[in-house]
Amino acid sequence: MKKILTFLLCISVLNTLSALDSPDPLEQWRAFSLTKDKPVLMKWLKENTGSIFNKQKDLPPLTVTPPQVYGRAGLFITLIKNNKVRGCFGAFDHSEPDISLMLRDYLKGALSYDPRYKPLELHELEDTEIIITVASFPEHVESLNKVDISRLGVLIECDESAGTVIVPAEFRTASRLNRNNRSTNCRISSFRAVTIREEHQ
Repeated sequence: MKKILTFLLCISVLNTLSALDSPDPLEQWRAFSLTKDKPVLMKWLKENTGSIFNKQKDLPPLTVTPPQVYGRAGLFITLIKNNKVRGCFGAFDHSEPDISLMLRDYLKGALSYDPRYKPLELHELEDTEIIITVASFPEHVESLNKVDISRLGVLIECDESAGTVIVPAEFRTASRLNRNNRSTNCRISSFRAVTIREEHQ
């Protein structure tokens, strides 16, 4: 029994040390956003909007290597037109480990599958901004009033319905969140986020 406990303790210590040595994926993305590779990635995403609308199956190759998120962080794509959200899609847990395929899948979801917004039309793409949000895993908070929405995202889970994720790029004030969260049977979580935006000339 003592040998088993010692073995389990060793595993626990090794896992803790491994976690300490593992770089924070959000910090990796923050550093990536300051490199010359970021505009290449954002241009690639913009080009993919056209190929998705035209139902092209061939994926233009991504010539830069962004930090990985699979098993490490959430990833969301938000579309903004005229300062209004027109779609947001992503996940905290990903079924696709390839970052380029993951980004394309979530871009396609933001373009077509967010039920909260009217899908974009082809002629609107040129004036639409694409935003990447990389998110830490959610942690429970007592109320929305304890969330600093200038830097944190929110996950709202009510009863048996699917959770609603609101990234920092999507909301302006906590009052709007409270209006959308009238049920008392909701669990509120917040998450840290790094926002990657397109360059504006």
